[in-house]
Amino acid sequence: MGVSDMELSQKRKRCNIEWKARCSDLENVQSRAIKIGAEFRGILQQRDTYFTVATGRLKLRETEQEPAQLVWYKRSNESVARPSHYILVPVDDASLLKMALEASLGIRAVVEKERRLLMYRNVRIHLDRVVNLGTFLELEAVVLTDKDHMEAHGMLSDLRRSLKIEESDLLPLSYSEMILSLSE
Repeated sequence: MGVSDMELSQKRKRCNIEWKARCSDLENVQSRAIKIGAEFRGILQQRDTYFTVATGRLKLRETEQEPAQLVWYKRSNESVARPSHYILVPVDDASLLKMALEASLGIRAVVEKERRLLMYRNVRIHLDRVVNLGTFLELEAVVLTDKDHMEAHGMLSDLRRSLKIEESDLLPLSYSEMILSLSE
């Protein structure tokens, strides 16, 4: 039995409003973000292992120098600012969990990336270099209430204009789906 969006919101699971776009000049976007008040938080080396699941997406995120996390999320594939409902689970033994999930579910895709993280108010700005895919920008606004949803859409639209993200650069797919399309 799957988890509906209504069940997720009623249980107060976490939610972001997100946008993903191709970005040919990460340095320029980072400079623009800092000029408008974003704070640089560091560079992360991440490996996301996606598993085959019936509903949503399930990945094991391993980040150098940080604890691993199991992340389940549900998000539509659209080139618009869209909600992503998610559940984060801290992981003590990533290699053992990966073995168990691979044995029971199978690995769907692996995404490796270098991520520059910036924060602008409640928005995470990700400037990503993804192995075999290229360079991208993600905007993720954390939302807790219905009012936050409306404000998040407005803030993401303003950021998109400030960072000069063109409509033609917006992407509907996750990195895992882009990786999978390379082998088709």
